[in-house]
This record gives sequence, structure tokens and C-alpha cells, in this order.
Amino acid sequence: DYKDAMEDFTRGIQYNPDSAEGYYNRGLARINLNDFQGSVADFNQAIKLDTSRSEYYDSRGATKAATGYYEDAIYDFDIAIRMQPGNIDPYLNKGLAELYLKNYQQAVEVYSAAAGIDSTNSESFANRGVAEQYLGKLSTACEDWLKALSLGSEKAKTYFQKYCSP
Repeated sequence: DYKDAMEDFTRGIQYNPDSAEGYYNRGLARINLNDFQGSVADFNQAIKLDTSRSEYYDSRGATKAATGYYEDAIYDFDIAIRMQPGNIDPYLNKGLAELYLKNYQQAVEVYSAAAGIDSTNSESFANRGVAEQYLGKLSTACEDWLKALSLGSEKAKTYFQKYCSP
């Protein structure tokens, strides 16, 4: 129950207004209640109190992306990536934002970096294939979708069947 969770985090923040984690957790609860503006405000406060947590930037970026502010989201994802370059999540989030912006070459680069971090992550290959398709590189896209398919991606299966099957 996200509403009750948000209320609990609010009470916790009243007792400890310097709790970055309290604001962060309340921001996560607000996302699930579709209160994106409140969520971003909570993530902003969490970041103001603790600039050292990459997940704060990644979550704020994901919330901004969910509301269509892709450029702002990419800025946050880049911070999260610089802070924790071995964490695949901000790469996946950034790649998706690049796809929405139709920055297909950038999306390919981001998903390639993600695949370099975790070669078993099907999303990296499936979404890189989408970007490659938009760049007119269908044979490369089919290779990526086949790889993602071998990793269990249903999304890749759909693309592969539509664009690559004889």
C-alpha cells in the first residue's frame, strides 16, 4: 500500500528532517501513486541532503523520463553513471530516454556500454536492436534480437519474428 508507505515516510521525515533516505523512499512511493511532481521534489531534497548516492539521481532521472523530460533525465543518468559506472540500471534508463528522443546512435552506444557491463542482460541487446533498426542496420539489429532472444527476451522475440524471420 503505497499511500500508507508514503504517510509512514512523511512521519519519519517529520522526526528526522535531515533523512535523505526518508525523502528518497517517499519519492519512490510517490512514483507508484503517479505523483511525479512530488516524487521529483522528494528526490531533489534527498540529493540536497546527500549527493553521494547514485540511485537518487537514477530514480529522479527515471521519474523525469516518465513525464517526458528526457533531456533532464539524461543529465541525471549521466551523473549516476559517473558515480557508479558498474551499475547497469542508469545505462538502461539513459538508453531508453535516447530512444524516445530519437537519438538512435547515442542509444546504440549506451546499450553497448550496458552490454559490456552485463552480457546476460537481454534488455541491452533488445533495445540496441531497436536503435539499430532505426539507423537502417537491420542485419545488426537481427543479431542483437537473436542474442536477446537467447537470453529470454519476449520483446526481442516479437521484433525478430517481425523483421528477421524468413
